[in-house]
Amino acid sequence: MLNMQMGETLEGLGDRYRVVDVAKWAELTRLTVPYQTPHPFRTIITQRPIFMDALEHAKDAFLKAGAVLPIDIYEDQILAQEYPELPAVAFIFKRRIGQEWKYVVRKYDLSPSSVAWLKATGRWSDLTQH
Repeated sequence: MLNMQMGETLEGLGDRYRVVDVAKWAELTRLTVPYQTPHPFRTIITQRPIFMDALEHAKDAFLKAGAVLPIDIYEDQILAQEYPELPAVAFIFKRRIGQEWKYVVRKYDLSPSSVAWLKATGRWSDLTQH
């Protein structure tokens, strides 16, 4: 099970992080990443918010692991951790498939301009809880 209060140490990311409310990132629609939109004749690259990208990635991974559609993921099944020293954000999703829990991790490196915007709007600090 995920430690939703203290967080989880993720391989390769170190132990200097802070757990944040998932709603913070769900509401941050200005920070986007590119993704490919299905199209029969050509590849179309569009943008979507970081959290939406992570959520769609998790749904795809759970589907491949045997989950049945529709795949609903609720806020209490998601852990969000920020890494000020990297800077990065990681989302850990959990979902029961059959009798066992499955986990999906999605990490995003944040650009200097994204961090500057987050700081200017009071949404980013250089402090960690660990």
